[in-house]
Amino acid sequence: METVDSWKAKGNEFMKSRQYDKAVECYSNGIKLDENNHILYSNRSAAYLAAGKVDEAYDDGVKCIALNPTWAKGYCRKGAAEQARMELEEAASTYKEGMAKCGNDPMLQRGLAEVEKAKETAASFANIFRVPDIDIVNSTPSLAYLRQDAEFMELLRKAETDASVKESITKDPRYTAILYARLAQIDPKFASSFAQAAQPTAPPTAQPASPKPAQPAQPAQPAEPPAPELSEEEKKIQALKEEGNALYKKKDFEGALAKYNAALEVDPQNVTVRNNVSAVLLEQGKLEECVAYCNETVDIARSVHAKYEDVARTYIRIGNAEMKRENYEAAKEAFLSSRTESPLKGVEDKIRQCDRLIEEAKKRAYLNPEEALKAKERGNALFMQSDFPAAIREYDEAIRRDPTNPSFYCNRATALSKLMDYGRALDDIQKALELDPTYVKAYHRRGLIEMALKKYHRCLQSFERGLELNPEDAGCQDGLRKTQQKIAEMQTKPVDEEQQKRNMQDPEIQALVNDATMQQALKELSENPKGSRVLEDPRINKGFQLLVAAGIIRYQFPVCCRNEGLERGDMNWTKAIVSGSAGFVIAIVVAICIERCGGAIGGIIVSIPTTVVPTSYIFLTDNGKTRVEQAASLFATPIGTMATNLVFLPVWKILPSKFSKRYSNTATTWITLLLSFVAWFIAAFLVTSIETFTNERGVPIWLFSICVMVLCVVIGIWLCWSLPPTPKGKNRVKPLIHFLRGLSCMACIVLSSWISSSGFGLFAGAFSGFPAVFSTSIVSVSLAQGAAVSTGAIGPMIIGGCSVGWYALLCGALHTNTQLPAIASILLSFCAAVICWNVPSYFFIRWRCDRTALKKVLPTTVDNTNMAEHKKEEKEEAA
Repeated sequence: METVDSWKAKGNEFMKSRQYDKAVECYSNGIKLDENNHILYSNRSAAYLAAGKVDEAYDDGVKCIALNPTWAKGYCRKGAAEQARMELEEAASTYKEGMAKCGNDPMLQRGLAEVEKAKETAASFANIFRVPDIDIVNSTPSLAYLRQDAEFMELLRKAETDASVKESITKDPRYTAILYARLAQIDPKFASSFAQAAQPTAPPTAQPASPKPAQPAQPAQPAEPPAPELSEEEKKIQALKEEGNALYKKKDFEGALAKYNAALEVDPQNVTVRNNVSAVLLEQGKLEECVAYCNETVDIARSVHAKYEDVARTYIRIGNAEMKRENYEAAKEAFLSSRTESPLKGVEDKIRQCDRLIEEAKKRAYLNPEEALKAKERGNALFMQSDFPAAIREYDEAIRRDPTNPSFYCNRATALSKLMDYGRALDDIQKALELDPTYVKAYHRRGLIEMALKKYHRCLQSFERGLELNPEDAGCQDGLRKTQQKIAEMQTKPVDEEQQKRNMQDPEIQALVNDATMQQALKELSENPKGSRVLEDPRINKGFQLLVAAGIIRYQFPVCCRNEGLERGDMNWTKAIVSGSAGFVIAIVVAICIERCGGAIGGIIVSIPTTVVPTSYIFLTDNGKTRVEQAASLFATPIGTMATNLVFLPVWKILPSKFSKRYSNTATTWITLLLSFVAWFIAAFLVTSIETFTNERGVPIWLFSICVMVLCVVIGIWLCWSLPPTPKGKNRVKPLIHFLRGLSCMACIVLSSWISSSGFGLFAGAFSGFPAVFSTSIVSVSLAQGAAVSTGAIGPMIIGGCSVGWYALLCGALHTNTQLPAIASILLSFCAAVICWNVPSYFFIRWRCDRTALKKVLPTTVDNTNMAEHKKEEKEEAA
């Protein structure tokens, strides 16, 4: 049974032979047996770093320090990983921290010295390359010949302002002398190269021949002894062997075998010829015969005391035959025997090849897809219990049983990401995509990991690739939306230097930053952000968006506040006009209902989700957005509802009674309207800002909207607990007033549609809760009937108006979590809002009207007869 020490010893052996992946596997197996062994984490960190996996090496170094803070080598591992990341300041801090806790350890001192030297070199490079090229030429005496080249000096001057000239001049051979001049100022070892590059090429001059000094006499070398004379038999064997070799090279194996057998008739114990015979048998595919013949040759070689090299070659023949027979254990044993006889060239490679093939054979024998699925199910169960290390072990087992199933790698990546082992998780995702390039779930998982690493430019590409394969994938849609939000938030926060440094290591980002055309475009944008047209070039626009997403540049123009993940939808004016026309009719109908039914009942009727229905249809059918983005605007509707219920309507309940004593009914109405609009916009802005703040801290917009709606319900019930008289109107509203209020409602719907199509989903959703129907209804009724009718409708409007928010939340949830058509989600949500909210609200208002009337007339409980009489008297007073 394997132990921790045995795994560590195996890992050390693999490290010596530079088989780093196998070393990592051995150390990992040891860690599974003892998760608190800091030495194993240290060794695995070294193996990861040698294999080029810097992030994993860093994580193991951190873990090693956490397990044993007084062990110097743990700080060395972490510092070495940070050096490999070019995080020189962090590496220096790590080494200093180690020296503070472990004393002046030589390894830590050596590491700190290397870091300080690297920092000095980097600073020197940065400083020297800040000096313009033309200043280098003017200040270097050896470059005087360049100063006399007017054409080249003019190019240097233009290169300071023109990026294209700068790019072309770097390819000029004369520019090499300037580079060497810069480098010679940093490191003297470049001085000789600079001395050669700093001189113009000139033809070589003839040098006078100088007499060679006399060479001292060399002592005479003893002559080699002459080769011994071959006997007649040996000459014959040699001739037959050479003829056989010639036929062997021509692939005439039968002819070669005949010559070799003829030679063996002369000397049956000639090991060299027998080895040639075994080579022929190997080429003919007579593997079993070849192995038996070689074993006989070994016995003969032992008896005649043949050369070790000849015996070693015989064992190599056995090994090659056994490999062709796929008997790798026997082949390895033969190669080891050959190495024992004489270490011939190539035998070590053969042994390593056998080890690899033996391991692969063991893996193939272990394959069992059915057992793999069982291991996956066990891993899933452990994952649901948050036992991620155990889940990873089960996923490891599943992969060993069936390494061709991409879902196993994806599941293991999910578990690894829970442990923040993002490097290995990304490796698993890459393997899953190699097995199945159309695996959408793997793209979604990779995007989430890259989002956690703040590589937003990468996770955008992952989510977009997933949506290319499946445009309806909810995970990629949601991930894309969250990534766009993160990018927008990033533009308003302080620069994350760590993120920039990490993303600058991306080759794609480096290529963009160093591209002369992109540099010129960025310069033009910084000088004239609104007037520049460089982003109309698709290639530049794509690169620009990539740099913004990576956090390399900041840009506060519309790029940051609009949804840029998908192509923006165009404004559908036909759809907007039709929806606005529906709102036009609805607005007139609800005003007539208030007139005919009185303030209380009319307030409930006017609060039925009406104008929000055509607006939501526009939101949910925007082809330029995903289903998640379409629903996001609806989820923001309660923001406008709250501003209406808690600010706009209370203004109409309070101000008319204050102004009516000083102004006429008409003046009071218009002043109140103006102030209520101002209050609504301020409230909507404040609530929207609060939502943005909470969303940055992980609170989804739908949860925030639910909290807003609960608050509206509580305040609505409180305001409706004691209702004032709500008489029916006696005067008719003029047709012109009806027309104007319907027109204003239509304008609100069209404007909301335009805001949504422009990409401002949150503001469009909030504006969809704009009190178009409420304001026009109140104004028209107040002008025609007086303040008593409209003011009496305020309380019922508040509590009934909550149905708009509930409708929006339910409709958005149905649209996001189901595949129902937009019109089906709208109809189901409308019916649910009316039946489950407006109808109960109607009975609640009737009940509160009756109770309020009773309290005003009778201090005690009255019977039903008195109640009827009281209602009759109330109607007469109102008349």
